[in-house]
Amino acid sequence: MNEVNTLSIAERLGKVAFRNQGRAEAKAHIEVDTSICNSTCPHKCTTYVCPANCYTLDEANQVLA
Repeated sequence: MNEVNTLSIAERLGKVAFRNQGRAEAKAHIEVDTSICNSTCPHKCTTYVCPANCYTLDEANQVLA
């Protein structure tokens, strides 16, 4: 079995090196309009579909990036 198949998602993400990492002008791979998440979205799926955990809920149940 190769190494990738034995690693968890968190371990795999830890091995990723982003070309723009550390650059001030770098943009996120996927950008989510959190104002939509916080106004009309009933399920807040961005908080659980992103394997890098880029989006979280605060104490007021609002999505943060």
